[in-house]
Amino acid sequence: MKRWRSLVILALPLALAVVPLRAGEKAVYQTGKLVDLRCESTGSGAARAQGSFCLAVEVGDMTYLLRREAYWRWSYEPTDFVVGDPVEIKIKGNDMYLKKSKGGDLKTYITRRERNAPDKKPITCALPVCKRIEEVFGWMKSIGLLRKLRHRGLERVGWMFTFTAAAYNLVRIRNLTRSTLRPQCA
Repeated sequence: MKRWRSLVILALPLALAVVPLRAGEKAVYQTGKLVDLRCESTGSGAARAQGSFCLAVEVGDMTYLLRREAYWRWSYEPTDFVVGDPVEIKIKGNDMYLKKSKGGDLKTYITRRERNAPDKKPITCALPVCKRIEEVFGWMKSIGLLRKLRHRGLERVGWMFTFTAAAYNLVRIRNLTRSTLRPQCA
């Protein structure tokens, strides 16, 4: 018992000496440039969040792709940020904190980092081409009844595929015209 007591007495001052060093660290902010900001609708429901945000921030020779998920409907939405304006950022591991204009920090998750090169296009929040194409085939399999075909033969299967693709285009046209009638992320 005396050994434990002496060990605690020796270890306690060492542990307390380390704590002020961590508490005394100041937040170091860097200045970056907001390259892209997009709103993507994700959820539905009474109290569920209606959108997630994708931000692209350029800091020095690096570009970061960030994701901000709103957990509740009344969560903060980063609509006071303007593309092209400088932003104050702080990076901790895979989290990036953006300083808000009204005070406080906006916590975002870094999904991708890429070094800038003059011969390469900078990364943005736009969906990659393969993601957009796979989305169509996923819709055709789940909703368009192409997972288990009822028909056999090249002509009938080709007709079913064409019909399903036309239906997908009609749904997509409806969604695109609906999104242009009301402002997004406002």
